[in-house]
Amino acid sequence: MLSFVLLWCLLLGLALARGAVEDISIKDAPYQVLIVKKSNNSHVLGSAVILNEKWVVTPASTIKGHWHKPRSLMIRSGSGSFNKHGGLHNVKKIAVHPDFDRRKPDISTQGDIALIQLVGKFHLSMTVAPVGIAPQVTPPDVSSHLVTWPIVQQGAERSNSLKAVSVKTQDWVKCVKNITDSAGVTLGIETFCTEMPPVQGQSGDPLISEGRLIGLFKSLPIKSKKDIPQVSLKIGSVVLYKTIMRPGKCLFI
Repeated sequence: MLSFVLLWCLLLGLALARGAVEDISIKDAPYQVLIVKKSNNSHVLGSAVILNEKWVVTPASTIKGHWHKPRSLMIRSGSGSFNKHGGLHNVKKIAVHPDFDRRKPDISTQGDIALIQLVGKFHLSMTVAPVGIAPQVTPPDVSSHLVTWPIVQQGAERSNSLKAVSVKTQDWVKCVKNITDSAGVTLGIETFCTEMPPVQGQSGDPLISEGRLIGLFKSLPIKSKKDIPQVSLKIGSVVLYKTIMRPGKCLFI
């Protein structure tokens, strides 16, 4: 079953290179989940990606204010409709990368990764499944797609349908200069950029290339996003390994 899911994702990645924006089913992106507040599950904090039966990954900045309050969050999985249907899962633990600067969560990129553990387990299926991790950091000019429920109008109203948006990765040096000159935000080596997509995603949205996770969207406090590249956090397997490991202890245990 899971091997079929992975094959389906690989085929999806190839097909999306032909179009800019496409509606997709949750079966096309079964790794996509939402992070919501338990006290008010209509309040969405951002997206996350399923790594295995127990854990999801998201930028630490997505869940600022909740790092020490895992029980204040829930994970919605298995639905392509924005924050509707699917299953809701309680959270047991949140592990934030020790290098993340919690004093400046909106502009800090170093270590901006958090792992979220469920109280129980996902029931894996065609609509709920982990994503493979890219074996290495993605170079410039690589075709990829952002999976998102995009904002469709002013006032943060989101599309109810899940979409995949085709984008290409960009040169990191040029990206850093563009972001620094335009917004005064300094990017760390943990980041890379894509071209500006035609829709606005949300923090934690996955960037997928050839059916594998290569990055997570990092939202920056930029007043005008016109012509400014989109910033993603690198998720190559080497980077992810360094992220989830502390001296002598793996956070997945």
